Amino acid sequence: MYSINSKIKIACLGWLKQNLKPEVLTPLVELPLDRLDEGILSLKIKSLNLIIENNEDWNSDFSKAMLWLKKNNVQFVTYWDDEYPMVFRELKYPPLILTYKGVPAWLSHRCISVVGSRNPGAYSEQWMQEELTAYLKESDGICLVSGGARGVDQRAHKIAIRCEKPSLCFLPSGIGNVYPSNLTPWLKEITNCGGAVVSQFHPLAEMKKYYFQLRNALIATISENTLIIEAKRKSGTFMTARLAIDYGREIQVLPISPTENAGLGGLDLIFAGAPIVRSYEDINP
Repeated sequence: MYSINSKIKIACLGWLKQNLKPEVLTPLVELPLDRLDEGILSLKIKSLNLIIENNEDWNSDFSKAMLWLKKNNVQFVTYWDDEYPMVFRELKYPPLILTYKGVPAWLSHRCISVVGSRNPGAYSEQWMQEELTAYLKESDGICLVSGGARGVDQRAHKIAIRCEKPSLCFLPSGIGNVYPSNLTPWLKEITNCGGAVVSQFHPLAEMKKYYFQLRNALIATISENTLIIEAKRKSGTFMTARLAIDYGREIQVLPISPTENAGLGGLDLIFAGAPIVRSYEDINP
């Protein structure tokens, strides 16, 4: 059986500069931990063992990353740990490691995701301020989930903080290189309210465009319900809604005038059968 240190190294293979593709990493999680050697030998590369043990650059970077996590009081959980969000194992390409700062509220709370436009209209902002606030105040055992982007995401986190409720903020970057940067001052408030900031990427990784899709899959999967606040067609919000549907989660949409381009993706979802939300009393769970 692999040592604990080797297990962590295997979980961190996604940090390799060679950028191993998810389809190469995924076979590692399809076998019990004590049979990972068989999984490694079945991969279509000469030897992941050689990459782990003989790649001096990666081993040096791995050691520095682990030291950085410890120094900055950042926790991590691997795919094989009991604290790992079980629902992520449903993903085609689950992250093998999550780094987080704060409290793993997914273990003790039911989650609801709130996602939407980076430039929400006054109507949506007012609705969130009144109805989302009322929902959080009236609900026990709920953790709000979003991505920390400007606009709807940040407003959702701010409302959770004001209501002293936990929230989970999933980053499209490393936890030590927070994107967007204006989110940084809020991190302590999120953790103080019993929530956490979470990343599946190398601790110091910069944001990359394709990271958003990987991050959105976590937001869509961890929650029982995803609340859509203004979604353009072909937007990240619309993508998150589709991911939630694909993984059998509920979505609810705040309707908007069809004359507003910012909400046409949401109206498409409603037309396809997604339930609307009128007030906080409609929100599930």
